[in-house]
Amino acid sequence: MFIRSPRLFLRPAWPEDRDELLALSAAREDVRARIDGVLFDRGPTALRSAGFVVTVPDGRGATPVGALKIDARRDHAELMVWIADAFRGEGLGAEALAAVMPLACVLGHRTLVIRVEATDGASLRTVRRFGFVPNGEVLHRPGRPLLATYVRSSVGPNTCDDPHRVRDTGQPLAA
Repeated sequence: MFIRSPRLFLRPAWPEDRDELLALSAAREDVRARIDGVLFDRGPTALRSAGFVVTVPDGRGATPVGALKIDARRDHAELMVWIADAFRGEGLGAEALAAVMPLACVLGHRTLVIRVEATDGASLRTVRRFGFVPNGEVLHRPGRPLLATYVRSSVGPNTCDDPHRVRDTGQPLAA
């Protein structure tokens, strides 16, 4: 399945993408594990999961800039969004998240979880703008920043249909 947004093209992740994505990751071990999870995880929840390579179309094709996964769990879906350092600060992660959230709902997920580095102010602001709230869970990783866990429950009308709306304020997410 393919998803097009104003600046991005999200396409299925293929094993051939691994080397290029790892080169973008600057060999960070935590990123390597996430990339392998996007490309190779075909467990029992695969029908309700989806992995994508996030690309920016250009005149020569599409340049990979990151990866994204909807990872189905028993009672929720965990979203993993990774944008390579060279492409951060341009709003690509927020655009990718907005593009994939309707798919998560179509796959039947009503509770979404995302983990964000506790020191990454831009990512923390982005997940809050999408209606995610902290649940108090923090993951400790030796030698790496803490990961704060945020949750969004889509239980009201239209919350699944329009990820650009922040809760019930009606304020659009800035592009």
